[in-house]
Amino acid sequence: MRLLLFPLCISLLFTACHQKATPTITDRNAPRPVLEKKAYPPIANIAADTLKGHQLFQAACNRCHALPQIINYNSKTWDGYLYTMLPRTKLNNEEAYHVRAYVLATAGE
Repeated sequence: MRLLLFPLCISLLFTACHQKATPTITDRNAPRPVLEKKAYPPIANIAADTLKGHQLFQAACNRCHALPQIINYNSKTWDGYLYTMLPRTKLNNEEAYHVRAYVLATAGE
């Protein structure tokens, strides 16, 4: 029994340590995901509050990483970042609207 157990253990060890195949990304130009609902409410529904946006920006973004300098990026770049990051913050649409208003008002050109 020991004679069979030793080779079995060795073969399992080699199988477990064998390098697995990893997928290779060949194209990084994937299309953006399509949102099922609008990311921000229409402007006519609520007035943008940049003070509230500033507070929400600091609270929501600082949970996961250091706060970036808003003035270092232009509004087009910030729109791309916000499109990606706001869903991760779990802010509702109204709060996201205030954050976006604050960031775009402060963004560099």
